Amino acid sequence: MSDDSASYARRQTSDSIPVTSSSRDSVQAALSYELDPILEFDYDHVIDAKFTRKIAGYSRLVSDLTEDFIQDGLYDSWTKMWTNWPEKPSEEPVARFLIALFSKIQEWAHVKDIKLGDGLEGFFTGNKDVEFEPSSGKCRVDFILIRPNVAANMREARSRYRFDDILIFGELKESELTAQTVFIQAARYARGVFIRQPTRHFVLGFVQVGTTFRIFQCDRLGMLVSTPFDVNADYVVMLKMIVGFAMLNRGQLGYDTTIAPNNIVLVDSEEYALDKCLYRSHSIFSRGTTVWQATDSSNNVYIIKDSFQPYTRKSEGDLYMDVRKHGGQIPQMLEFVAQTTYKNGNNEIISVYTTARDGLSLDRAVQSFNIAHGSQRNSRRSLTEQSTLEYTASGATVEGSAAEVARVSAVSRSSSGARRRHLYEVDREFRRLVMKGSMIPLEKVQNPVQILIALQAALRGMLKHN
Repeated sequence: MSDDSASYARRQTSDSIPVTSSSRDSVQAALSYELDPILEFDYDHVIDAKFTRKIAGYSRLVSDLTEDFIQDGLYDSWTKMWTNWPEKPSEEPVARFLIALFSKIQEWAHVKDIKLGDGLEGFFTGNKDVEFEPSSGKCRVDFILIRPNVAANMREARSRYRFDDILIFGELKESELTAQTVFIQAARYARGVFIRQPTRHFVLGFVQVGTTFRIFQCDRLGMLVSTPFDVNADYVVMLKMIVGFAMLNRGQLGYDTTIAPNNIVLVDSEEYALDKCLYRSHSIFSRGTTVWQATDSSNNVYIIKDSFQPYTRKSEGDLYMDVRKHGGQIPQMLEFVAQTTYKNGNNEIISVYTTARDGLSLDRAVQSFNIAHGSQRNSRRSLTEQSTLEYTASGATVEGSAAEVARVSAVSRSSSGARRRHLYEVDREFRRLVMKGSMIPLEKVQNPVQILIALQAALRGMLKHN
């Protein structure tokens, strides 16, 4: 590990790392701490949470295809092998297998009059880099699923693949690697998707090593993975994964459904048009803060901040009002206008647990991967008990069951002072804050006096409040 990588690893967050081709080692070093630990769930639970209970027509299509693929010779039930699975499972032949499989599923769905989400097309990126942004970092993402119209445009223009367009991706490996290594590589690409897609709440994908596959998800509480399954021996499981990915709609892919297709958001019955993204957090495990410049119907300019805040935390809108109340008119401080949370289709407040993790709670996890230290903990019981013990050791008062306590964030510090993450964090609610006023980016501040005046006034308000 280079000196720079070690430095970023000690910070245990990838938020401050620039996006360049040379930052790969630094990002992966930081992610190994930022995502520590990664929770593993039975693949049946992951498939049930992400596909079976969410997608209309999913079970019917899986059932029909299970028999049809055998009858049509795509899968040999006697040898328990896909007939076109490559003898050598290297990147390109595995990608070609997956592309053909997605194509077949689309054909069958059309015959059976079953809608396949927003429509996806698989691409093997080959030796081409996936462009992060012009004149910036590029990565080798092995397999990507994108919309057919985007795929057609890329073929016609022979343009580069872009992180902006990735819906789902796969990390393909022929040789045996540790699970931790593959997870962090996949998380690095998920980070790129989050940064370039500011309306993305979570990212789904899969990793393949040899004949073994796993489903993964990155969200604002970190990363979760499924238990491994074999592409040939676990034929139905493999089919369930591919069909599930093919049928996901925009919301199920992790996009923010509170933003209308015309980039309009509704806050307290007022419509705002999101004109430009001013800031997007670079971390995965974070509040996922996104700052927008927006306008109302009268073209008044506003600042809108979207973030996943711990539900135990006082809302920023209330803090703004407190500071205003006790500090008076504060120079350079935005004026609070409105704040809101949203509910999903089940009438639950949108949060990581209710909308992204879909019931994949700690008591269902089978083990955790301690990425930073290369170890893992086994069994559901030990997970909840260990989290309870760590939380108790932090000096907090523990009440409720072990599973409930495990949801509570308790960030303690070891003797070396390094931050220590626990198995599960407080659930994070999606909150939207609307503010008004001018905002000067730090890089455009003309002199230190502007910063000092703003800080002095803000501190005065906070001190009076306390």
